[in-house]
Amino acid sequence: AATSAMPDSTHRDEVCKTLNQLTERVAYAVVDGMMDQSIRSLDPGVTAHVVVAGINATAEARRWIPGVLPEEAVRLYASPLLCGLLCEAPLAHR
Repeated sequence: AATSAMPDSTHRDEVCKTLNQLTERVAYAVVDGMMDQSIRSLDPGVTAHVVVAGINATAEARRWIPGVLPEEAVRLYASPLLCGLLCEAPLAHR
């Protein structure tokens, strides 16, 4: 896990706890969406982890895609999330 690079276990445990709380909150939002039928029925735990991973990955976008603008990153990350992994992601305009 990414937290294994942290130097002390106390900080690592706190980060893991906070990340788990965030994931749980996202899962509650997914369940609410499934109940009001604005979200298709799916596993809220898995979905929450995918969303949180996407948020973390977006924070790292500059390391993975040097020179990417925020608007481009949103398009590159949102397309697979909303259209599926096998859809053609819109390329950033340069």
